[in-house]
Amino acid sequence: MKVLCLLSLLYLSVNSLPVNEFNGKNWVVLVAGSNTWGNYRHQADVYHAYQIVYNGPTGHNGTDVYHGVPKHYTGKEVTPENFLKVLAGDKGLKKAGKKVLESGPNDHVFIFFDDHGSPDLVAFPDKYLYAKLLMKTLKQMHQDKKYAKLVFYIEACKS
Repeated sequence: MKVLCLLSLLYLSVNSLPVNEFNGKNWVVLVAGSNTWGNYRHQADVYHAYQIVYNGPTGHNGTDVYHGVPKHYTGKEVTPENFLKVLAGDKGLKKAGKKVLESGPNDHVFIFFDDHGSPDLVAFPDKYLYAKLLMKTLKQMHQDKKYAKLVFYIEACKS
């Protein structure tokens, strides 16, 4: 399973596990676009999602969901532009040593975005990502055959 995580930290992680039920790989992109202590819940949600992808539910026993979770984009790197480039598999980012989505036509992609939102947009620390640009990227991913199945889960008010 490939896991790409973007936090406000634009957190991105890529890992692969064997999958038996189909001929491709599973990819996961996790994003928490917010920052500051007041938005702590977004970060916690994404870290918890990472743990579930690998370990199953942790329950409510106070498990440290942050331990061992890699972060590939942080701070000022957490932008709508970088998120869209990650989804598109941008060669420039990859050449610079950054993780990007490298899925193919047989792969399954799961994207989880957690932050604030409003009609037709989701928020990042310093900018907004508008629906039009996101839809353009998702359509291009489809045209480029970057997945067999894609699920995009957004937890952002009114978006």
